[in-house]
Amino acid sequence: VELHAEIECSAGHSWVRGPMIIFLGYIFVDFFSMLVCDVLAGWRTVDVPMFVHHVFIFTMFSIGCFYDIGIYFGSTLLINEASTPFITFMWYLTYTDRKDSRLFVVNGLVFVVVFFFCRIAFIPFSFYQFYSVDFYMNCDLPPALGKVGPLLMVFGYVFIFLLNAMWFVKLVRGAAKKLGLGGEGSSRRSPSKEQSEKSQVQQQLLSDDIRSDGAV
Repeated sequence: VELHAEIECSAGHSWVRGPMIIFLGYIFVDFFSMLVCDVLAGWRTVDVPMFVHHVFIFTMFSIGCFYDIGIYFGSTLLINEASTPFITFMWYLTYTDRKDSRLFVVNGLVFVVVFFFCRIAFIPFSFYQFYSVDFYMNCDLPPALGKVGPLLMVFGYVFIFLLNAMWFVKLVRGAAKKLGLGGEGSSRRSPSKEQSEKSQVQQQLLSDDIRSDGAV
């Protein structure tokens, strides 16, 4: 869409609408998958921001498709999902007990890089494209939405970017911890290891004293 479509006020029956409709089906199914796996079965920790993300995206994309507004931007933002296969593979490696494998580390690093370019870098670029068409203010907007439509899109951009920025910070921290680069993580682990070693030495000395007393 980004390469072969032009920014239009409305998509009509253009093929540009197709990716958004397909994604709506995907995110609907994924939402109920999360309900079953996370809430009902308890196989994973409930990720509240992810639930909020799914409800928000489904609502905004549905409004866009119904009123034929923002279709181009919604479809191009699906570039964000280029990072999804890596998170899926990460879960697979986690539940097959391969979190300590080199493959897990490599996949995680690639995931962070792709996440940055396809989300953290691309969302502001997409917003700039929206700005370049005056936020749709000069378009013949649907009467039911009026000027509220562009404002909803601006709010959507801000909300999605902040949510992804929060996830990206967590990803970077997790990657740094996995690679042993986190200063705080190192300082926390070292005292615990040292305390554990001291405790083992004290137990050993106490055991030796008991044995020597018994021998006497």
